[in-house]
Amino acid sequence: MSSPLALGSSRGLRFGVFGFPVKIDLSFFLIIPFVMVFWRGGLLLGFNIMMVLGVSVLVHELGHAFAARALGAEPVIRLHALGGLTSFVPPVEPTRRQSIGVSVAGPAAGFVLGFLVLIARQVVEDPVVGSVSYHTWRFLILINILWGLLNLIPMLPLDGGHVMENLLPGEALQRRRRAAIVSIVVGLSLAYFLYQRGEDFFALFVLYFAFQSMAVLASVSKKNQQKDAERDELEKALDGLNAGHPGAVTELERLGETSIDPTVQRYAKMLVVQRAATDGDVVRARQQLDAMPGDVHPSIYGLVAMYEGDPTGLQQISDAVINEPTPAAAHILALGHIRAGYEKLLVESLGSGPPGYREPSFLSSVQHTLHTRAKYDEATQVGELLIAMRPESEPQAYYNVASSWAGLGNTERALTRLDEAIERGWNDLRRLDSDPNFARYRHDVDYGAVRGKLRTS
Repeated sequence: MSSPLALGSSRGLRFGVFGFPVKIDLSFFLIIPFVMVFWRGGLLLGFNIMMVLGVSVLVHELGHAFAARALGAEPVIRLHALGGLTSFVPPVEPTRRQSIGVSVAGPAAGFVLGFLVLIARQVVEDPVVGSVSYHTWRFLILINILWGLLNLIPMLPLDGGHVMENLLPGEALQRRRRAAIVSIVVGLSLAYFLYQRGEDFFALFVLYFAFQSMAVLASVSKKNQQKDAERDELEKALDGLNAGHPGAVTELERLGETSIDPTVQRYAKMLVVQRAATDGDVVRARQQLDAMPGDVHPSIYGLVAMYEGDPTGLQQISDAVINEPTPAAAHILALGHIRAGYEKLLVESLGSGPPGYREPSFLSSVQHTLHTRAKYDEATQVGELLIAMRPESEPQAYYNVASSWAGLGNTERALTRLDEAIERGWNDLRRLDSDPNFARYRHDVDYGAVRGKLRTS
C-alpha cells in the first residue's frame, strides 16, 4: 500500500534499501508466534515465513517507493503485522494517472518476484512436502502472486481501492467518499463470502478493512463540513475586503495558511497578494506570493510584476490568461489593464480574443472588476456584451449591468436592466437599497415603481 502522507515515528528496526529509509515495527515479529500457534509450526518455520513475508512485502513496497521517487518524493517504507506502507509527500499534487501508477507499481513488483521464484522453482530439486524448504518456496510464490491479485481488489486501503478512487468522477473528497462506500460494500460482501466457506481468519481480515473504510467515510463527512464552513468564511472575508474592513486581509491570510480546501487556499492567497499589490505594497505582495502555501493562477505573478515596474507584466498576464481563461484569471486581466490604463483595449479584446474570453463566467468576472473600480463605461459594455451573447444569463448579470448604468447616470437603461433582473428572479432588496449607484434615484417615481415590484415579489 502507498500513502501520500508523512510517516509517524514507531519503535523497531531501521535500515536503508536503495536509499529508501525502512522501518520494521515490532508488531511485524508477531508473525512467528502466530505461525506457531495457528499453524502449529515450529520456531524455524515461523522464522522462515516471517522472512518470506518480510522480503515479499519489502519488494512490494519498493515498487511503490520507486514510483513515488519518480514524482520527486522521498518515500519511507514501513513493515508491520498487517503488511506494509510506503508513505511520501509529493512536491506537487500528483495527477490521477500518476497516483494510479504509484498504486499499481507495488503489485507489479510482487508479480515480477513471484514469477522469478516460480521459474527458479522449476530448476531446483523438489523439497520434501511439509518441510521448511517446501513452505518457503510455496509461500514465496503464493504471497507475491496471490497477494498481488488480492491487493488489486477495489477496496480501501488496498492498492486496488486507491486505483478505484482515482478512476471515480468528482473532486478529491467526493472520490474519497465514493471509494469508501464501494469499499464497505465490497468488504462486507467478501467477508460474508469467506465466512460462508469457513475462512474465518481471512473474513475477519477483510472485515477490518471494511471498518477502516467506515472510518474514512466518517472522516470525509467531517472534512466536507469543514470545507463548507471554510467557504462560508472565505465569502465573509471577501465581503469584508470589499467593504474595507481592516481585519479582512488577516482572515484571508489565516484561511490561506490553514484551509484544507485547495480552492479556498488558492483564492485566499490570490486575494491577499492582489490586495497588497494594488495597495502599493509590492514587497509584501511578493513575500506573500512566495511564502503562502498553495498554487495560484500564473497571471497573479504578472500582476505583481506590473506593480514592481516590470514593463512586460501585462503581457505576462495576457499570456497566462490565454492559456487558462478562468474567472479568477479574468479578474487579474482586468486589474492589469486598469493599472496600465488600457480598459478600452480590454473591452475590444473580449470580442476578438480566444473563445474562453466569451464564456459567461469570464465576462461576468471582468464586468464586476471594472464596476468595482468605477470603470462604469467599460463595465456597461462588457455587461451588455454578456447579455447579448447569453440573454438567458443569471439575474445577477442583469443587476450588475443596471448598477453600472446607474453609475454612469443613465436612468433609462439602469431601470430597464433592473426591471429585467427582477423579472428573472433577482430579489436582493438589501443590496439594492445599499447600492450607492442607485442613491440618486431614491425619490424617483419610476425607480420606486421598479423597486415596488421587488418588494411584492
